[in-house]
Amino acid sequence: FFKQKTAYEIYQCDWSSDVCSSDLGRITFLEWIRGAAAALVALEHVLEYTAPNLLSHVSDVANPGRAGVVAFFLVSGYVIPLSFERQDVRTFLIRRTFRLYPVYWLCLTVAVIALASVGEYSDFNPVVVGLAFLVNLTMLQGLVLLPSLLEPAWTLTIEWVFYFQQIIFKRRSSLDSAWVLGYGWAAAFLLVCGVEQITGIDLPATFALLLAVSCLGHAWARYDRGRMSGRSVLGMGAVVCGVVPLGMLVGIDDWSVERYTLSTYAGIALFAVFWAVRERFESRALVWLGSISYALYLSHGLLLYPLTHAGDLPGSVVLVASVIGMPLLAYALHVWLERPFIERGRRLSKRHLEQPTAPAASAS
Repeated sequence: FFKQKTAYEIYQCDWSSDVCSSDLGRITFLEWIRGAAAALVALEHVLEYTAPNLLSHVSDVANPGRAGVVAFFLVSGYVIPLSFERQDVRTFLIRRTFRLYPVYWLCLTVAVIALASVGEYSDFNPVVVGLAFLVNLTMLQGLVLLPSLLEPAWTLTIEWVFYFQQIIFKRRSSLDSAWVLGYGWAAAFLLVCGVEQITGIDLPATFALLLAVSCLGHAWARYDRGRMSGRSVLGMGAVVCGVVPLGMLVGIDDWSVERYTLSTYAGIALFAVFWAVRERFESRALVWLGSISYALYLSHGLLLYPLTHAGDLPGSVVLVASVIGMPLLAYALHVWLERPFIERGRRLSKRHLEQPTAPAASAS
């Protein structure tokens, strides 16, 4: 199960047979990163209630949740183009829809009902809340500057923008070169930060930065497949890393330059470390966490909220209950909801698969 394979071998297997499309057909180190990233996001939210002083000291250096989010987007940038180049647009959209929406819709609905029941939306017009909920169902609320009613879901709009970018390049038969948009997104990040300085309005500059990070992940995957030189990937990484402190010096984000910059760098470093040891390291725990990472990312707050609002529970009790309960809840969602819908999406889209093409022999 833990034997390392090349990216091409894994993904050729994933589109060749139903057997290979099971959990065995994954690039193991990406599961490690997903598991670690989801754990970091959940840990940050738990520490906000159980050890705020400790979290403050840690976050002054690098925010664990933001580092986890950056690592997630590197993984998406790495894996989505590999998946998409062997699928037509219909297959890709069917599989992504069945993969992402069922768990999200359930967690969103539970969160909204729970918050409404305790009066969290009492100051807002019910019609406005209802419309916001309907828009949130699409995952595209960030495109119309609406808040995410399920707190971690603010990243999902960015994820879909990355998918739309890939679709455009796929239709133009130039998917392999989509990574170059990373330079444009890095420039857009600086531009938005500059507009913040001029207007005094805090804008979602991180939106563009995370898309640049995704493109860096795509370039990384091209290097692993022999389609890009290591120097080119380092150049792309240098641009992405370089714009972060520059943007924060110009912009008006409420994060300090050091905190924002080091948090971003920590996420990239997390990906780089696991990538570097991918042939010498094994972790069953991280593989397991990786398999439930999406459910854990979305659902951990559903357990944390009642734990922190049901009386004055000691921080140690909340911590222990979170460490035990959050993975169990995520596992239940993965087994009973996420995985069945993933398989249903695979079966529904099976007739629309494209034959994989062999990777290029050398980098350019």
